[in-house]
Amino acid sequence: MTLPLFTRLTADVGFGTPPLERWQPIAARPLLALVGVTGVGKSTTLQALSHAGLAYHLLPDRRALTDRILIPQMQEAAGEPVEPVSDRARRFGYTRDYRARHPGGMGEALASLFVDAEVTPGLLLFDGLRGANEVTFATNALPAAHFVLLEAPDVVRVIRLMGRNDPFDAIAMRGEGQAPPHATRFADLGVPDAVALLTDQEQRALLEMV
Repeated sequence: MTLPLFTRLTADVGFGTPPLERWQPIAARPLLALVGVTGVGKSTTLQALSHAGLAYHLLPDRRALTDRILIPQMQEAAGEPVEPVSDRARRFGYTRDYRARHPGGMGEALASLFVDAEVTPGLLLFDGLRGANEVTFATNALPAAHFVLLEAPDVVRVIRLMGRNDPFDAIAMRGEGQAPPHATRFADLGVPDAVALLTDQEQRALLEMV
């Protein structure tokens, strides 16, 4: 399967060679980009912005661009069928290959977008960039953009991830069988490296939630 010259991600956002002049490159549009890893509070920030009355148009998010731009391009480059990929390990492989070819990573994918100016005027918002390479590329490629860095302690991020039940956040336990019934540390579950990120008290608090 050959990727089309222009692909619409939504009715008003796409990438490739735009069919009409009214499609503007995202570099020409005012943009607010949220920067941060999973669990730092990007969704909460979006809700707060909406409640504050900020008018914006939310672009397809990081996962959508991975599914529609990064993975298909790497599949085509490898001579593979262009098809959806849900396996986490395979997705990491494709995104790693994309970064090898495009050092700006998701920043490059974001900068490749076009927006239908007649349908969607005004401020655009993207959720989300992460890492110095992505932000550095985006700041150079998107002169009208502003960037908001969101951070949260690791224990807060883990609590949020445990509470949202997203299949993308699941990991496999090392070893076989069930978790020990009285585990008080992540080392009891075969994750000894957790001590570098979480105190014993934080580990116990998290395990009590399971």
